[in-house]
Amino acid sequence: MLSKFQDKDQGSLLPLQHFLGFARFKLGQTDQGIKTLEEACQTALKSPRSGKRLAYSIMHDLATAYREQKRFSDATTLYEKVREGRKSIHGPEHRYTIETTAALALSYHSAGQSDKAGPCFQKALKWQREHLRPNHPDTLQTLQN
Repeated sequence: MLSKFQDKDQGSLLPLQHFLGFARFKLGQTDQGIKTLEEACQTALKSPRSGKRLAYSIMHDLATAYREQKRFSDATTLYEKVREGRKSIHGPEHRYTIETTAALALSYHSAGQSDKAGPCFQKALKWQREHLRPNHPDTLQTLQN
């Protein structure tokens, strides 16, 4: 949909494409949402203008869509890439890295890989307890999982 505009001004519509893809997915247009996110991800990875931060944000949301569709192998692989990428940009203790670590833990858990999920949940929860208030939504979500 946005690809004809993307070619002219590569990357400038990428945040909109990202938002549109995830919104479609969340509103029940799952196939179109995933397709839009996949296209945005490909564009972000090719475009020098988009920046790695935006690419990892799109990849994180695409992994979330995969996980919610029970495509655990795809989700886990993508979350692992995003976590490593965010570690290299932000460091291992940055909020975005921890957010992805918590999502990766949930993906492992959903796929029945409790041995891998446990350490990720513990790392995320430890950071959240140290840096966020006790009733912060991220902390509560990690505790619930």
